[in-house]
Amino acid sequence: SKEVNISWHATTDGTIVKYTLASDSSYTNQQFMISECRPIPFEGKGNVQQCKATLSNLAPDTRYRFQIGKGNSWSDDYQFKTAGTGTFSFVHITDIHSYTPIPTRVSTANEVINKAKTLVSDLEFILFSGDVTAHGTVYDQWENLYKMDTAKEMMYAITPGNHDYYNSSAQTTNISYFNAMTNNPDNG
Repeated sequence: SKEVNISWHATTDGTIVKYTLASDSSYTNQQFMISECRPIPFEGKGNVQQCKATLSNLAPDTRYRFQIGKGNSWSDDYQFKTAGTGTFSFVHITDIHSYTPIPTRVSTANEVINKAKTLVSDLEFILFSGDVTAHGTVYDQWENLYKMDTAKEMMYAITPGNHDYYNSSAQTTNISYFNAMTNNPDNG
């Protein structure tokens, strides 16, 4: 209700989060949060860092917007809503198996989520319960997952499945690839 974790990848040092209330589209009352960044373990991505930031002291039951960047270069807007004390709605989806040679896996998941948005007016977040990728060590599969338009409108909560531990030979690796793509709470 008062804190949100954000994760992104950058090839430039020193990127930060700027955030404000969703109604403040010009970022007049923006605040900033410095990130903690470290290299990711994916092959061929030596210049890419995962950056993490925790936004604290947020107002409960409030929609925010944020951008990632530095100087005069900022990402598109992303939004999230903090938890309130009342009921809430979310989408639970599993086994997307994002796989670049079969892009319909991700596009179908995105269509399902967008259909849910037409049925429930105020979805708070998406819960993915594993196997979001076919092979968790393949960066492009994660990248395609996070390109869904719903990633800009609400937070994703993801738990790992066995495929998220797999390399491209379907051999089990470790949690480092999954962790390089998420910023779950310490107790998650």
